[in-house]
Amino acid sequence: MPQLNLTQSPNLKTKLKINNKLIMSIKILQMSFEELQDFIKKEAEKNPFIILKKSKYNEDIQNQNINKVNIKEWLYQQSSIFNSNQTEEKLIKTFIENIDDNGFCKITTSEAAKISKCSNIEAENILNKLKELDPIGIFSASIKELLTIQLVKKEKYNKHFKIILNNLKFVASYNIDKLSKLCDLKKEEIINLLKIIKNCKPRPIDSLQNQEINLINPDILIETNNNKLNLSLNKYNNYEIYLNKNYINKIKLQTKSQSNKEIKEFIKENISHSKMLKNNLNKRNNTMLLIAKKILNYQKYYFLNKNGEILPLTHKNISEMTNMHESTVSRAVKNKFIKYKNKTIPLNYFFSSKIKKSNSSSKAIKNKIRNIIYNHEIINDHLSDQKITNILNKNGIMISRRTVSKYRESESIPNSHIRQRIIEK
Repeated sequence: MPQLNLTQSPNLKTKLKINNKLIMSIKILQMSFEELQDFIKKEAEKNPFIILKKSKYNEDIQNQNINKVNIKEWLYQQSSIFNSNQTEEKLIKTFIENIDDNGFCKITTSEAAKISKCSNIEAENILNKLKELDPIGIFSASIKELLTIQLVKKEKYNKHFKIILNNLKFVASYNIDKLSKLCDLKKEEIINLLKIIKNCKPRPIDSLQNQEINLINPDILIETNNNKLNLSLNKYNNYEIYLNKNYINKIKLQTKSQSNKEIKEFIKENISHSKMLKNNLNKRNNTMLLIAKKILNYQKYYFLNKNGEILPLTHKNISEMTNMHESTVSRAVKNKFIKYKNKTIPLNYFFSSKIKKSNSSSKAIKNKIRNIIYNHEIINDHLSDQKITNILNKNGIMISRRTVSKYRESESIPNSHIRQRIIEK
């Protein structure tokens, strides 16, 4: 019979238990403004002891959505996502301020370039970016361009539509015979094509009537004063939850003489949950403001200088500055925005990796590449990627030609051969 040897040995295990309070705190911290608004409304609906402070701002936003948001404000907010330098910001402002009430662009690229003191190719590049914004066809120069964009979007555009749109005077007079001859189509076919055109929007602004406009509500507001950054929480994001104390006292009195444990437990849980929710909202705002201050003060050169660059910065850096875990920093900046002048910028924009053998961030180097290209385009010098690499290397930024090509393409800038052909057109 085999002999059994029984021995005892210590076995230590670490078990991390996350309570409901921590779970809610983490959940609330990473919520965007809209998500937080919906969450609190739902909490108030199921908890009879919560009173929400109504915000006049939210009512104004709803009224704006009903009456159509100011188109320029809508475009400024959308264009905030562009990684733009000072010259490009001037171009963006020039184009936005020169659209009419219908959404058509009233200025040419050469005129915009002259006003902004930059090259035509730079103006062309920015205008093409702006044309990708909502609504469809915004910044079109004419009704012909607007209709073309819509037909391409619907995958209907062909050589017949091209002929028709080049002869809109016959469309206006409904000259079917003339259009039929030009397109070499039967009258019935022309009528069907005109029906498709008729279903298109005649003005870019008309597309807003059929879509919901969701303006981004910034969490942090920034102002500059005497070379200092002044940060504040957007007061409309600072939710205040009140406990309905009169109702609580009334219920307590009514249930005091009762022996129903379920009712007493329900009251106790809801009061405790309300207090926990209020505390977590305050904690969210304080955490977000602290982290935002560290980020933006570190990047203050970007705000206080005309050609300010984004410095290399990681979540780990901010974690060390605030003595918070990296995951907390990541949650705090997720889906959070700042408002600075006309720009609504995501907090994540201010994080950028450091390039090896350089003190510059990847965002700063992309800006340098754009500036080098556009400054030479003005004098009709179409630099190749290798020449750009040489210029950067001479200035202490040791990156390869392949990296320059990758960064240039990420900024939607064509290569030197294409840029030259555009100028020669």
